[in-house]
Amino acid sequence: MPPKECAINDQITLKLEKGQTRIYVNGKYFMHCLKLVLNIPRTDLEGIEEISSIDEFADVYQHRQFDGELTSDGELIAEEEVDWDFVSPEEEFVAHCSNLQAWVEHDYDTRLLKADLAFPLLKKLTDEGDEQARFRLKEEILKRYESGYKPVIEYLFVEGFFDYLDEEEQIYGLLNPQDAENLKTLQEELGELNVSFYFVPDLNYSSDKSFYGIIPNHRRFSSKNKAVTQIDLNGLNLTTIPITLTKFTKLRLLILTNQDINLNLEENKERIFKMKLLELIRIDRGLLEKINQSTINELERNGKKITSDYLKILEFINKSC
Repeated sequence: MPPKECAINDQITLKLEKGQTRIYVNGKYFMHCLKLVLNIPRTDLEGIEEISSIDEFADVYQHRQFDGELTSDGELIAEEEVDWDFVSPEEEFVAHCSNLQAWVEHDYDTRLLKADLAFPLLKKLTDEGDEQARFRLKEEILKRYESGYKPVIEYLFVEGFFDYLDEEEQIYGLLNPQDAENLKTLQEELGELNVSFYFVPDLNYSSDKSFYGIIPNHRRFSSKNKAVTQIDLNGLNLTTIPITLTKFTKLRLLILTNQDINLNLEENKERIFKMKLLELIRIDRGLLEKINQSTINELERNGKKITSDYLKILEFINKSC
């Protein structure tokens, strides 16, 4: 008869109860495992650095297991396809045990489990005093961000895992050294406004601390490949465009709502032109109406569009992501 209980380590135990695989941490029920989407035998983990993540595999191999080997580019050579809808709870329990054991043996590498299991479990172990888990939690957040896989990045943001990184860790951990320094310089340029920047997957995303009335000095930035691509400077009462913005070589979207910036001034236009990849600036309708048509035409000839329409921002983000 297949086992009904599996001790992964001193803290984690899996139990098969009522046809469901359940996880216990230090003897207390924590959560149950969702439907198994992929089981990679531990013999295949010798090339672990070449594995993208179970999350990415699951997009392609939803509810299936391919019992084969991993190639150098992370693809699976399929020898036998198994439909997990017809796998018994006992067989699935054994597979979950194998996956959790592999996860522990490889120092809580979150690529080996679905993110919605790996990160809550890593957090729980941290809360339970596991020093290895505490150290690995921040490291894994940064590693999964660097992977560039948007569904996992969005999951980590929505579930608040980026909040485990303080402002310095977000800036210097999520950005390349040059853009990290640029963001710090921008903070200095904004001076007495005492602005703090925090990461969002894109400027369409929000969180409790993004509402300016709650924490007025918080502003958002988004990045791709560790370079700043979007910045929100809403409501800072600026009269000129900060010169530091011209140093962000990958900046594509800029929010300048609730400002008193005269975009007809040559100084401001020149700074916009220096942002070579900048495509879209959002301002208020009232400010837009003050811009000379010749200025708008000049900016558009240089690939810079100005809008007061939030839907244009969403359209731009959807196209660029």
